[in-house]
Amino acid sequence: MQILYGILNTIFLFFYDLLKPFLGSEGITTALTIVLFVIVIKIILIPLNTKMIINSIKMGRLTPKIEKIKAKYASNPEKMNAETMKLYQDEGINPMSGCLPMLIQWPILAAMFFVLQPQNEPLADLLNTSFLFIKNFGATHNVVLAVLAGGTSFIQSYMTQKQQGASSGSQGNMMNIVMSGMMFYFGYITPSAVALYYVVSNIFQWIFMSVIRKIVISKEEAIEAEDEKSQSAKPKVTITTKKIKNKPQK
Repeated sequence: MQILYGILNTIFLFFYDLLKPFLGSEGITTALTIVLFVIVIKIILIPLNTKMIINSIKMGRLTPKIEKIKAKYASNPEKMNAETMKLYQDEGINPMSGCLPMLIQWPILAAMFFVLQPQNEPLADLLNTSFLFIKNFGATHNVVLAVLAGGTSFIQSYMTQKQQGASSGSQGNMMNIVMSGMMFYFGYITPSAVALYYVVSNIFQWIFMSVIRKIVISKEEAIEAEDEKSQSAKPKVTITTKKIKNKPQK
């Protein structure tokens, strides 16, 4: 974690020094440095996110089959799980692959939590600035950012479920609400710079995922249309039978 902390610290200062001559104001520069940092992270994770989206699309299409398995083996959970995993295996789907991008992002978020602390001497002066409703990037208890952190967390989870065609149900909705409440609290007790990073990360995550999803679906639809076109272009072979009448023998 210490190595990652040092790398992120260096990158943040690099982006800040890159933007400062063009923006002038330290507050705006700090805010846009956080935004730029998020964008770079999302671009790096595009390959993993693309794979995750392809996986989620395939899983969404299997929902009817999974529901049938659940109904058939409702009284036998072990058999239900075995049949579900067999279905995933037959379709070439890894249900755990969707967790990989999140597992990579959490250590980065944890490291950024320490990087964007006012006690971090290299960034202390940069964080002791203001921008719009952020009176101090190093200060905590920013209600606006806390609301945005909880709100964007809920919207992202809701839209992800909707795009996957998954039915969350009351249990899923309750989990989203609880997670959003936790993110509200997280945004309230952390420095404004950390809360802003989390909010911007949620927004760009949804944008990137939506764009990538549209591209993936468009490519799949184009491939399917091409396959249908090639199938319809094949000449149909019809076999006709001719009845042969036997001549009467003399």
